Amino acid sequence: MKVVEYIAEILPNGSLALPDDIHKELGSQKHVKARLTVKTPATPNLQKGWQIFKNLGKDAVAGKLSNTSKKHDEYLYGIRK
Repeated sequence: MKVVEYIAEILPNGSLALPDDIHKELGSQKHVKARLTVKTPATPNLQKGWQIFKNLGKDAVAGKLSNTSKKHDEYLYGIRK
């Protein structure tokens, strides 16, 4: 089996354009199998947002509150148990 790898864009009408040489080669065969992998490009703003999110806390200063997990509600809501 011969494998031909080709990277293309899907046209607005949903069709996939093939170069003439690949089209001719595939057209001469009785049975052709194709595997299609669709990758959607991430928008630059989305990528930038994820990068900012991943960097959160990397340069955080150590906390100064003692027993923060035990006094969680008090620190957040002012509720004493």
